[in-house]
Amino acid sequence: MPILEIIPKDPLLFRDGKPFTAGSSHAADSIFPPKPSVFAGFIRSKIFIDNWSGDETRTWEKVKNQIGNKNSDYGKLQIKAIFLKKENEYYLPAPLDLVKEKRGEKVGTLIPQDYSDRFSYSANIELKTFPFIPKDIKFAENVSGFISWEKFKDYLCGKMISKEDIKEKKDFVESEPRVGIEINNGTYNIKKGRLYSVNFLRFQKDCGFAVLYDGVELSSSNGDYCLGGEKRQVYFEKKEDINFKYNIKEAICTNKKFKIVLTTLLEMEDGIEPSVLKEKLNGKAQFITAAYKTESIGGWDIAENKPKPIKKYYTAGSVFYYELKDVSKVDEILKLNFESVSKNHQGQIGFGRVLIGIW
Repeated sequence: MPILEIIPKDPLLFRDGKPFTAGSSHAADSIFPPKPSVFAGFIRSKIFIDNWSGDETRTWEKVKNQIGNKNSDYGKLQIKAIFLKKENEYYLPAPLDLVKEKRGEKVGTLIPQDYSDRFSYSANIELKTFPFIPKDIKFAENVSGFISWEKFKDYLCGKMISKEDIKEKKDFVESEPRVGIEINNGTYNIKKGRLYSVNFLRFQKDCGFAVLYDGVELSSSNGDYCLGGEKRQVYFEKKEDINFKYNIKEAICTNKKFKIVLTTLLEMEDGIEPSVLKEKLNGKAQFITAAYKTESIGGWDIAENKPKPIKKYYTAGSVFYYELKDVSKVDEILKLNFESVSKNHQGQIGFGRVLIGIW
């Protein structure tokens, strides 16, 4: 399965979902990491441009088998994973069940425990088990940052992560505020009261993204293209045969516990357990609890030239805990690795991708 490395040549802008118009809302910020749809747009637009036939309708007809037709479907494209890249390593968002000492060096993982005998609770609460902080972690705080794939595999296999293994946002990018003012079309006359500021992201040396994808073919294995707001320049290069395998089958069969970690955003529904997981694991495993956060995301629909509706998503790194009920179904459960648990076609373009670990 190919992986596409993307290295920025300019500062990049990945707009959040807040309305932005010079003169009214005068500040625009960048989100980091960007949504999976950013990279789907990169691949789809590159294939579209490479197959341009002089007419938009004819071109969409030509490429619809590969990348679909605008936002109605995505053809054969499958985005399996999205990494940050730093030098020769790939990084994923730190799972939300990792905690660290505020004034020390210890890092640990939350432990699901029944809390009904120590706290009063309402009978309407969906869960009776919560993830608790390990007793040996003093003055605990959440881990925020990114972990290399090699260390992430250790985490999934139940091994400890050290504080030095966790990279921060500043290790990849730094904010670069820029100020501008709107001008009249066709002239150099500025518009009064139309000052605005935009926060771009300047990437550190040898930092960028890596996208694991399947189902489509790019006409060139490397070259220059554009990404994000204002179509800033990036260099891309396709690589093959990167190994992302790890083995936890025996461990799951032994302790009969596993967790599913979101590596990308997932649209939230009613209830805590995602409906796709509930359906796929029905009769195979019992949902226990979750360590998760949510965020509201909108954006701009380029194809339709209008704002996208704001929706609530599970944050990347959210963790869902399970107990195995049927050992004979372990192989079926492990097939979820790098698959999407999104209930809609967003899963094709990278939303709701998961990895399986033990707890």
